[in-house]
Amino acid sequence: MEILQTDTLDTSWFDEYDKLLNLQNYFQKEKLQSIDIKFFYIDNTNHIQSIICEKYNLHSDLSGSFILKDDLLKLIQNNKHRNNIKYKLEDILFFHIPIEHQQISDFNKDQTTSDFLKPVSFFDNLQIPNSIFIFHPLTSLYFFFKIPSTDNHNFTIKSILKKSSSSSQQGKTKKVQINEKPFFQEKKKSKHKKTKKKYTSPK
Repeated sequence: MEILQTDTLDTSWFDEYDKLLNLQNYFQKEKLQSIDIKFFYIDNTNHIQSIICEKYNLHSDLSGSFILKDDLLKLIQNNKHRNNIKYKLEDILFFHIPIEHQQISDFNKDQTTSDFLKPVSFFDNLQIPNSIFIFHPLTSLYFFFKIPSTDNHNFTIKSILKKSSSSSQQGKTKKVQINEKPFFQEKKKSKHKKTKKKYTSPK
């Protein structure tokens, strides 16, 4: 009988279960190791075409967990194309529940999930504050991509500029034709003829 070797047994679920059974002993906020990232792709009629989910491993230091701004930009660049369509980033939202353990009993009564949904800028690192372990699976980052709408305004501007440029060139051409022979030269030549006629007339 052939025995297939498998990877090391994952016992993380058991650790989580043990924490839940002894919830009163695990009220301290803990550093997050990873979060869920979800990419939403929206069409021109504001309908969601698809949702892509992935697990993202976080950076961490003594201050806590975080995502570098360069990594945020990479996530945008690597996921703005879907099914041969180039999407435009509309928004980034971060969901995180940072409440203290004393507030857990009132969590469902006074607060809604929208209270913990915040916009994110990709110009800065995203700090992931420590939280109670039972809220770790809920911590998520959402990217919203939308198909760019067709904008005819640019074509109108281009057309106007082209027409204006053409008119300007025509104006310059007419000006050169009119002033092809300077007026002062004609006047000087005419004066010279009159002078010559004056000296020859007595003879």
